[in-house]
Amino acid sequence: MRSELSSLDVKILAHELNTLLEGARVRNVYQIGDHELKIKLFFPGEGNRDLIIASNYLCLSSYERSSPSAPTSYAMQLRKHLKGCFIRKVKQADFDRIIEFVFEGKQCFYLLVAELFGSGNIIFCDKDKKILGVLEWQKWQHRRIGVGELYHYPPAGINPLTLDRGGLDGLIEGSEKNVVSFLASDLNLGGLLGEELCLRAGIKKQRKISSLEASELDDLFKLIRGLGDLEGGPVLVSDDEGNPVAALPFSYRKYEGLRIKKTSSF
Repeated sequence: MRSELSSLDVKILAHELNTLLEGARVRNVYQIGDHELKIKLFFPGEGNRDLIIASNYLCLSSYERSSPSAPTSYAMQLRKHLKGCFIRKVKQADFDRIIEFVFEGKQCFYLLVAELFGSGNIIFCDKDKKILGVLEWQKWQHRRIGVGELYHYPPAGINPLTLDRGGLDGLIEGSEKNVVSFLASDLNLGGLLGEELCLRAGIKKQRKISSLEASELDDLFKLIRGLGDLEGGPVLVSDDEGNPVAALPFSYRKYEGLRIKKTSSF
């Protein structure tokens, strides 16, 4: 299975979870790994399900994962503040690999921020984005993640879904990158999706982005802007022996010939 989510994956996940989790009530919180939380939620008329937040994935599950016999201090802190609260909103921050969960109670408002890049992190904030708790203290040149600090987003990247053709040309000008590297890093799409776009456009991924003809850029630009409207729905890809290969928001041509199973949600 692939080991990371793209920004487009996160966008689709946030949209789905915003619908699925609205009105769910927190029953309990567990830290089940160094960078993994299990939030047990109650859904009226349905019962309990678990929201799993890890460093490189998110899911809503009915599968019972084991919990440690003694809660961590972070889990205890989250229990103290979140038990009984309702999830009111789930959203992506810009076009980044960050998902925010908004919790509300009778007299409280909290924000849980899942950063799904690098080693990952889960940051617990109050209504003013003051950090109350954090899985891992982190520090960069441009920001610090620690208790008592105000939470700031990392520097914003490009949102390719809103990029116009002139903006694309400006990014390409002077670039020495090959096509797939440009799509993955400069357009914030990740390597797997970058390769898929090259395949659909009929462009060799190792060509320099600056070498593409105007007609090739036109085709690539249309594919990029159409990413938010691709049809077909989420799929699970398996090899001939039934081993899972990838969970995808839509079918990739890269995996044609393997077993493809449509799923109801990503």
